[in-house]
Amino acid sequence: MLKTAHIKPKRNRWLWLIPLFSVFLAAALGAQFWLHQGIPVTIEFKHGHGIQPGDALKYRGITVGKVESVLLQDEQLTVIEMVIRLAPEARHIAKTGSLFWVNRPQLGVGKISGLDALAGARYIQVLPGKGAVNYRFIGLEAAPLNADLEPGGIEVTLQANRLGGLSEGAPIRYRQVIIGKIMALGLSSDASAVEAQAYIQPKYINLVRGNTRFWQSSGISASGGLSGFSLKIDSLANAVMGGVEMATPQQLGRPVHQGHRFTLHEQADPDWLLWKPEIMLGSPLLPTSAHTPTLARAVLHWQQKAYGLVDTDEQRSGWLMRYQQGWLGPADLLSIPEQALEGSGQLEVAGVSIAITSRQEDGVSAAAWVASGDETAGWQKQHLRTPLGPEDIVIIADHQLAYRSVSASRLQVHDKNWRIDAMVPFDMRWHGAAVLAAQDGKLLGVILVEEDVPAAVVLLKTDPMGKVLR
Repeated sequence: MLKTAHIKPKRNRWLWLIPLFSVFLAAALGAQFWLHQGIPVTIEFKHGHGIQPGDALKYRGITVGKVESVLLQDEQLTVIEMVIRLAPEARHIAKTGSLFWVNRPQLGVGKISGLDALAGARYIQVLPGKGAVNYRFIGLEAAPLNADLEPGGIEVTLQANRLGGLSEGAPIRYRQVIIGKIMALGLSSDASAVEAQAYIQPKYINLVRGNTRFWQSSGISASGGLSGFSLKIDSLANAVMGGVEMATPQQLGRPVHQGHRFTLHEQADPDWLLWKPEIMLGSPLLPTSAHTPTLARAVLHWQQKAYGLVDTDEQRSGWLMRYQQGWLGPADLLSIPEQALEGSGQLEVAGVSIAITSRQEDGVSAAAWVASGDETAGWQKQHLRTPLGPEDIVIIADHQLAYRSVSASRLQVHDKNWRIDAMVPFDMRWHGAAVLAAQDGKLLGVILVEEDVPAAVVLLKTDPMGKVLR
């Protein structure tokens, strides 16, 4: 009997990996496509004001997104829903507290805004918030009062017995020149007085001293007598909105800081109108003999895995300061995150590129130093000082950002550094700025600005050779 041979085909046991690899490849490509498409957010408006798909979302004049759709949301036709896709680099705008409004021509008492919408297409503007991630918002019908504030100004509190003719947005004047405005009105915590939050523009903050006087001004004055009756209107804006006037005496008081309280008088004392002090405008907050450090804007680039599948380009920016033939600044600018790919860290500063290999320690807020590779001399150890405790400070970056002063009362010791009161806001543009002592101009540290937490001052410590210690 003949035996029958059965030939079994040789199977490759690794073939089953091909469909699995295909699934992973498709997921990776999809994730990469999603990351580069940006993030959609939904905004509800009561009126569309002519916004159409394709119109821009702008922040400080830069396009950060596009309108994808404009639809009526409900059967009552009362709500307009706009879907806007944020650019990938603008994903941090999708945060609770972000404000959206349609830029359109608006005529108000003492203010005309949105005139660029007359000549070109209308667009949506945004003022980013700092809360938790959010993808749905309620749009504003008009621009918020803080939309056009210049960074570097100060806010003070004016306390009055009654509201009088004040309103939000009312101007604050010095010698009839507008130097600020009223941001908010309300009762004090014990309802015993009216409090007005007043904003002073950066270049005028030196006019406000501890002995400055504020009073309400209606812009209307009347007089009568045997010869007749006369009515004088100073300005239409003052007559309708009310306003605040201020004066500072020749004997200047101490400069004030964020949150300083003043009494808001109902009318001016005649002597106040005669005061004519000579005050240098700007921010001469440091001693005349003080040195100011050289700072440069820096960008740290690195790559990391997104969802463990694709490589993404990441970056972080801030200020670095020249110090002993190198650069000094926040550790998160001079070290790459733990998840960064090996060899991908590159620091761009002052026109040069520096390879960054050290890794950032999680949970550690510190300063660091890196050699620059050139012989340019920076600050030396003799210009540094370690403070004994919180003191008045001045924060500087460059000439585009006005100096910021913070009083010692706004600083709290936290983990061997200082935490700045949350009522003194700093945005990411200040990250890495130099912190100088108002008393003698010595360098004390650098400022760290992180999302969702108050800004902090990292105090610098050096070894006997002048090397900065973490």
